[in-house]
Amino acid sequence: MLAALLTALLAPFAVRHGLRAWLWWAARREGLSVQIARIEAPFLHPVTLEGVHLVPAVENGRPVELEAQRVTVDLNFRGWLFGRKTRFLHDITVDHLKGRVHQGLGKTGGAKLDWRNLHRLLPDSFRLDDVDLAVKTPATAFVFRGVRLSASEVESGVFFAHPIFIVSPLLRTSFTALRCATSWEGDRLTIAALPPAPGSGPAAPT
Repeated sequence: MLAALLTALLAPFAVRHGLRAWLWWAARREGLSVQIARIEAPFLHPVTLEGVHLVPAVENGRPVELEAQRVTVDLNFRGWLFGRKTRFLHDITVDHLKGRVHQGLGKTGGAKLDWRNLHRLLPDSFRLDDVDLAVKTPATAFVFRGVRLSASEVESGVFFAHPIFIVSPLLRTSFTALRCATSWEGDRLTIAALPPAPGSGPAAPT
């Protein structure tokens, strides 16, 4: 009973500080800096991170800037320790995500990501709510507004965006109130039931 009590008291502290240290280390490996306003890690409950801000670690670092109001992570410690081919992340929910990704720009803009580590962080299910994201390459720009995206290995999910802008030298178009179904299977996300014809019009991504 004493051991169980100590575990319940110390586990939140260990998870909270351990997660903060690991996120700092993982971000630095990719040339980024992560700031977290608050972490709550109640015993046997999902972990909540509030005020998450990801920015380049140096002036010419990877051109990524993301800010999330709240991130809720359900960690699967038991399955990860005792199971084989079991994901460490059971579920992730991100609320109010905003940011920009400029791929191929700047001195380190073309640096390769560590896809092996990213693959280990794939969850069983995830949900993104209210996402505003701008992705730019030297030739093309994508702007997503008001995105809601959910996916799970046990049931179909939903993709909704209002609107999406696409600008390139050969294409300039937009989608309004785009709603699709998603499938998350074998580490592959599929978005189906796209409308046959997007709405065209001027777009000014920023």
